[in-house]
Amino acid sequence: ANNCTDMLMSKARENLKKEAEKLQKEKDEILEREELVKTAKTKLNEVTNDNNLRLEDLKRYIMWKKNLKKSQQEIRMQFVKYGMLAKIMNYLKRKFGLLLMRIG
Repeated sequence: ANNCTDMLMSKARENLKKEAEKLQKEKDEILEREELVKTAKTKLNEVTNDNNLRLEDLKRYIMWKKNLKKSQQEIRMQFVKYGMLAKIMNYLKRKFGLLLMRIG
């Protein structure tokens, strides 16, 4: 009877050892997955930050482009205005020139 008990105890220990090894293996796999998830999250944050920076750059570029267009339009308007003034000045010079010549 004692021998039988020893055998059962031995078998039970073996089973417990196998179960413990299985649980340890599962625990290691879980830790590994957690590490992968952490790495993936870190990478995702980096990519997100990078994309946000690019988006900011793009917004700045668009604003710069809009301001540039506005500036170019203002410059064109100035040229048009000065062009008109120049035409008016030439016209007045011709008119007054002729007038002065007649008076003279």
